[in-house]
Amino acid sequence: MKTLNGGCLCGSVRFSISPLALQTSLCQCEDCRRASGAPAVAWTFSVPIHWTEARGNRN
Repeated sequence: MKTLNGGCLCGSVRFSISPLALQTSLCQCEDCRRASGAPAVAWTFSVPIHWTEARGNRN
C-alpha cells in the first residue's frame, strides 16, 4: 500500500496517510477564495484509514 506524506509549508505539521487520495481538486469558487485568502484552494479527499500525525496538532 502506498503512503502519502505531507504537511504545512512551515513544517510544524507533518502527516502520513494511506491509502492514497480518492479524489483531488483545485477550487476557485468565491467561498473557498474568501475562506483561504488565496486565489485557489487544493483539496484532497481520502478515507482516513491510516492517518498518522508525525508532528503538530490537528485542530
